[in-house]
Amino acid sequence: MTLQILAAVVLLVFSAAILPLAMRYLHDLEVRHLWKKLRTTPSPDVFSPQLVEGLPEPARRFLLNTIEPGAPLAGAVELKMRGQIALKPGASKHPFTASQVLSTDGLIWKASVRKEKTLLLAEDIYAHGKGAMRWYLWKVVPLVRAEDEKVARSLAGRLALEIPLMLPSALVPRAGIRWEAVDENRARVHMRIGGETFSPLLLVDEYGCLKSITLPRWDSTGQGTSQERTPWVLDQFDRFGEFNGYRIPTRSRATRHPETDRADPFFETEIDSVKFLPTDNKNNN
Repeated sequence: MTLQILAAVVLLVFSAAILPLAMRYLHDLEVRHLWKKLRTTPSPDVFSPQLVEGLPEPARRFLLNTIEPGAPLAGAVELKMRGQIALKPGASKHPFTASQVLSTDGLIWKASVRKEKTLLLAEDIYAHGKGAMRWYLWKVVPLVRAEDEKVARSLAGRLALEIPLMLPSALVPRAGIRWEAVDENRARVHMRIGGETFSPLLLVDEYGCLKSITLPRWDSTGQGTSQERTPWVLDQFDRFGEFNGYRIPTRSRATRHPETDRADPFFETEIDSVKFLPTDNKNNN
């Protein structure tokens, strides 16, 4: 009887240890499958100046400065980055490294965050109107798992904010994209994501270099009303890199509630590598 009890205890302990690993393995398979789907978004066309004729002057300057004539109009982009992130408003920042895939259909951001001697894994996943935010301790123990409408709206806003920064080919005029002039250096681009319209405001200089991207974005902690969109800005674009006919910022900062006493510059990043897809991989940095 004692041996049977001992065997049962050993089995329970073994199951408790193996189950999180098995669930993590299955989750990683699902994420890899979705990553592959996002990175194969088709886009057979190439860029030419004729495609931006008639656009507001800031939008035309931006796209002509960012995409070289003849460059494939990428349908997706893969990036590797590093930086610092605050885990709550006003907190000190912690270093992270991350990989990301982004297309007009969604994004996946997978980051390893080092908090003192603790390793955290963070995931933002958005695709086809559904979103999830997940945090793990040492990549296995679940800490945060949020998958509701608020999260989906928040991540749709993140996608709209990052497309001008990371995938400018998606803003070349096509169905669902509309540019609106604001002044000689600012233009707003309207796009549909997850059944909603997002309208990031782009500020560019006289040469078309991107200076900032501003967007009211859903707060994942809000109640889902229009009054709870939080102002966000991406800026501090002081370094640029050239990748297969694209010139994009490689350093940036994200700030909630910019230009207020609640300003929270909680996220800073440097992009180390970029791969626009589909494209000639041998020339990617």
